[in-house]
Amino acid sequence: MITARSSSTGGPQPRDAILFGIAALGALFSDDVDATQEKRHMALARNAQACLDAEISRISTPSFDLISALVLKTLYLRSTARTYATWITSCTTMHSVAMMETDIEDLDSVAKCRGLFCEPRRTLWIARLLNTWIANQCGQSPIKTAFDTLIVPPTPSDPVSATPEEQMIYLYHISEELSPDNHPTYGEIELGIIKLAALNSQQCHDAVLLSRTIMALSFHRVLRSSETADIDRQTFARLVEIGLDGLQAAKRLAQQQKPWWHLANVPFQFLCAMLVIDTASSFAQIPTALQVFEDVARAIPSSTITEALKLATKLIGLSKLQKTEQLQYLDQCSESLHQHTFRSEATSDEDAQIQPPVAGLSVPREIFNMEELGGFSSFDWSFLPNMDIPIFDYDISNPIIESQ
Repeated sequence: MITARSSSTGGPQPRDAILFGIAALGALFSDDVDATQEKRHMALARNAQACLDAEISRISTPSFDLISALVLKTLYLRSTARTYATWITSCTTMHSVAMMETDIEDLDSVAKCRGLFCEPRRTLWIARLLNTWIANQCGQSPIKTAFDTLIVPPTPSDPVSATPEEQMIYLYHISEELSPDNHPTYGEIELGIIKLAALNSQQCHDAVLLSRTIMALSFHRVLRSSETADIDRQTFARLVEIGLDGLQAAKRLAQQQKPWWHLANVPFQFLCAMLVIDTASSFAQIPTALQVFEDVARAIPSSTITEALKLATKLIGLSKLQKTEQLQYLDQCSESLHQHTFRSEATSDEDAQIQPPVAGLSVPREIFNMEELGGFSSFDWSFLPNMDIPIFDYDISNPIIESQ
């Protein structure tokens, strides 16, 4: 049908936006990425955009076919555009869903109708999922509709042995806590990370592992923006475990040249999170994250990924520079250090105990546990959650119909 429409000389038809949307996504993830195929892909993407614009201007009320076309566009932009463009398209989709009150109330009967390209309930669920997760990345509230309870599947009873689709549903229900409207407490954030860690990475699809990592890092950002910004050792350990699983998934997908969502975001954001935590344990994870990011950049050499990799190396350099400056200040104390004698006794991990402060000194006990201390706070990291790294550099802003 796509081939027939590409060679047709007839006028636009209502389902052209769906056909060309499917074609653009198929070409985007094609194994054949030579120059000829890339040119053909750009033609398909621009045709899809032009057909969608024509359909929106033609109809007076949304239809399920329009919702399907908007979902396809959102999926496409998820890998090719920055977060804001994807967010706007997703919001347009959800507002269109909200306008279909009569049709959605009778969803069961509509689902039995023939002639629809996509199954309505499944299409609406994917629209809901995308809008929620893109909102989390932007720090925005998702667009709520009166039909959310009707279209969202229930939480799987056993997510560990569930299918990849059921595991995504499991992640969705956890992600609802990330909405700014919920104002989650520290305990709720910690519980969310515990639920994410409960998934067995050996039984998860790599796509699930990428989404799980981004979600865990989102919980961490919410925690740092709260009044209680400290992160305990167990929560940190879970965060690192989830992050390392995500890095391995990104590495495997990069080796296969599979441009899944968050393929570049996972190593970049995990690296930045470890810099922000600013402990010896967090710094120990940075070489692995940087190596995986370099692997992704080599496998899919887009300009945006290359720029993000340069930024990551600059941030590492900035951290190193700050540590060097701090050491210079400590070196100024060398004369005083030589006037005192320090003795250290080697003890096993089981026998080692933290001694309390000397009587009369107002030093909190927590200061003796350096892993719990934060630092590296002079740099403004607030822009990082909004920095999304598209996989491709394609520009479909010029809606010109091109023949096959």
